[in-house]
Amino acid sequence: MNLEECISRSDVVVEAATAEIVPRIIQLGAAPCKAVIILSGCALVRWPDLRRQADLAGLQILLPSGAVAGLDAALAASEEASSEIRLIIRRPCAGIENVSHVVNHSIDLDQLTGETLIFEGTPLEACMGFEGRTNISASVALAGIGNARTRVQIYADPGRTMHEHRLIVHGRFGKAESRVEFDASQPAEIDSIMTLSVLAAIRSLMSSTRYAT
Repeated sequence: MNLEECISRSDVVVEAATAEIVPRIIQLGAAPCKAVIILSGCALVRWPDLRRQADLAGLQILLPSGAVAGLDAALAASEEASSEIRLIIRRPCAGIENVSHVVNHSIDLDQLTGETLIFEGTPLEACMGFEGRTNISASVALAGIGNARTRVQIYADPGRTMHEHRLIVHGRFGKAESRVEFDASQPAEIDSIMTLSVLAAIRSLMSSTRYAT
């Protein structure tokens, strides 16, 4: 069964591939589908027009919160012009040796002796520099105050065995802070926070009650 046939037979499509396939999924899903659950959120900051296409077609897009908590605070902050949002990612060095940002900036991860800031910029820049590894930054930008006003910091640590995602939201309301931490060696397909988040998103589509975001 090819992609077009699969989508034509589906009410809900879950994308778990790469950002590059998302435009095609939204194009094909615009007619037959009710919703598309997108894991490669970076696609929506790389190609902002995809959201407009989905809106015009009446296609609902869901971005599971996955490995970042506090998207409801980011969403609330979008109603306040003075808000600031920062996402701090701390991770092991393993797995990012060949990403564009590390290669283009000649960062020798083997020479790091402790936690080191290797990136600071917008979610879009994070998406382009850390292919497939910073989709949560896109979710934060889209739920919150946009790409240009959201800051992302990425720290690499050769001694770290856990991923840590910390979201900080400032505004006139005060400060909201959340943190998610998980084992870097955890198989992505087995009880990962993203897998559970996708299941929760599917259940929310079938429920008459919505919680927070």
